Amino acid sequence: MQIKGQIRLSRGAVAEVEFQRLCSKLNLECCKPFVEGMPYDFVVRGLSKSKRFSTVQVKSSYPKDNRQVLNITKSGPKGSRKPYQKGDFEYLAAYRSDTSEWYIIPYAIISKIKDSITISSNKWNRFKVRLKND
Repeated sequence: MQIKGQIRLSRGAVAEVEFQRLCSKLNLECCKPFVEGMPYDFVVRGLSKSKRFSTVQVKSSYPKDNRQVLNITKSGPKGSRKPYQKGDFEYLAAYRSDTSEWYIIPYAIISKIKDSITISSNKWNRFKVRLKND
């Protein structure tokens, strides 16, 4: 069957769909805000021990010089990029696109980083999501 006008999803769009699947596997409540332009992508209940919802920004890695890099900046004026600020989100959900692995990183851990991280380095393994099937 031929499909006319196939749509190619961006890395970010794929990561957001995969994040919803992850939440389902982990039995987390996950909601996507209807308002565009928020500094977070989802609100999720179950990431912390409290029963309240937490804000989550989803990012996807990309290959660069045999590494998997993850930009942790947001869009600024005229196509510029700027660092996230305290209060923009509580957790970064980092999707490692080459292995389909997830890392849930508290904002406080990345708050001082201005540009990007190498998610393929062992430094981030303590934040890796381990599913029961793994």
